[in-house]
Amino acid sequence: MEMKQIECKNCGEPLAAGQVNLQTGLASCAACNAVFSVAGHEVETPSGPPPSRPPRVETSEFGPAKEWRWKWWNAGYAVLLVFAALWNGFMLFWYGAALLMILDEEPEGWAMAAFGLIFLLIGVGLGYTVLAGIRNATIIRHAPGILEVVHHPHSRFFGGGRWETGTFTSIRLETVHGSKGSVSYRLMAARSDGEAVKLLSDNERGLIRFLARDLAAAMRLPLDESA
Repeated sequence: MEMKQIECKNCGEPLAAGQVNLQTGLASCAACNAVFSVAGHEVETPSGPPPSRPPRVETSEFGPAKEWRWKWWNAGYAVLLVFAALWNGFMLFWYGAALLMILDEEPEGWAMAAFGLIFLLIGVGLGYTVLAGIRNATIIRHAPGILEVVHHPHSRFFGGGRWETGTFTSIRLETVHGSKGSVSYRLMAARSDGEAVKLLSDNERGLIRFLARDLAAAMRLPLDESA
């Protein structure tokens, strides 16, 4: 089927896929900010076979609603568990020695305790991250007009949220390169106001690609997976 370029009805500027929302049948022009109906136009949506579902992801459908769920635990968390145990074991030794010095009324004990405070906080952060890796699951729920991302039971510092999808114009996959060569991937939703919402991030590209394709199909939105 031949796909036709959609142009703004106000200024005639060609529209990108991310400016068209198939759920509402509306388009927004970035050039003149006009909003208008695109009913009757053919708009390209994700086609072809989707990326295979990662084995750890479970999906459920309840009428028009759909849910994706997976547990966090993997080999990376096992390595982090060993590192956190060694780190916090050393901090236990460090503060044990500092406490003995303080009890002996040696002023160096207070200096030792103060110096180790930042490393203690790092150890607490490592411990919390490992605990989340052991217990957490991520749940994505989509129902007509609503998208929710929940990290349970430990949600603090890990994002998530609830959004009305009527303003979403496309789903996008982004690649993020870290300063030390690390690579992670973001699942984003572009909105009609030009802003983008981060829905999820993960180090597993296959997972993010699968979710991006599945969510775009469920919400009938264009998908940008060029990243």
